[in-house]
Amino acid sequence: MILQTKLNVPPVGHTFVSRPRLYARMDEILERKVALISAAAGYGKTTLLSAWLQRLTARQNRVVWPPQVHLIISSRCDPPFSLSSLRAKEKLVEIHAGDLCFTAEEAAQFLNDVMAPGFSQDVISLLGARTQGWIAGLQLAALIARDPLVASHRGDVSTLAAGFDKGHGG
Repeated sequence: MILQTKLNVPPVGHTFVSRPRLYARMDEILERKVALISAAAGYGKTTLLSAWLQRLTARQNRVVWPPQVHLIISSRCDPPFSLSSLRAKEKLVEIHAGDLCFTAEEAAQFLNDVMAPGFSQDVISLLGARTQGWIAGLQLAALIARDPLVASHRGDVSTLAAGFDKGHGG
């Protein structure tokens, strides 16, 4: 059974960071048959898909190409069937957690432009390293830092960052 919500493209949220390096990877699906986006929760799979589809629509590309339909699988784990044939024939685009992690520049844009301006480059670097670019981890850290109790001790954000654990789902 397919849920109706899984058939509609969700809107790009307010915590959106443009990711041209990943859009270029997604554009490869236009030349191939299947794309697999596989990562744990909080890596931005849905946001990537939504933003990419929005870009395709803006460029006036069709999102479905009958009779040459392209399949995009977005999942928290790799599918239970073999993809080796598609890989060997170069008909598969794969994007995994390591690809979805924010780069240092993306983390800085996300933290200072989207979440809470004022993070120093040292804190951004530390949070990026501690979360390994995990988007949900960076968002949680920014939300904690915006808490009035923490914000009153802004100098302690580096202490918060230093104690932030990499124990996420990736």
